[in-house]
Amino acid sequence: MTQAICTNPECIGMGLEEDTAILVTQGGHVEVVGSGLVTVVDGMGITQTNIYDIGNGEPFTAKSLKVHLLRDKDEYDVPSYKRFQLQEPVILFRACLNFGFAGENGKSKVLPK
Repeated sequence: MTQAICTNPECIGMGLEEDTAILVTQGGHVEVVGSGLVTVVDGMGITQTNIYDIGNGEPFTAKSLKVHLLRDKDEYDVPSYKRFQLQEPVILFRACLNFGFAGENGKSKVLPK
């Protein structure tokens, strides 16, 4: 997921462990439910990366990447960058889930599953 966020820094990635779900309300308020962790990777503040200069399988650099680890009952507000607005609360769960949010150009991007 980190590599996907480094190549799409205008996106936020969320990875859910087994037996874990998130409840998304108000278009971007997230509450964690379950026994595992949710990993949130925010690439909006990346200041330096060499992701476009390396070959397949080579390690890459990413500076100022934000990572949050959330557990049951933890809450997270997706930063108020331009984002999709959900009209109704929704519960999402999956072994690994990535959210895509609209970048500054207003075009939406969904990360690969």
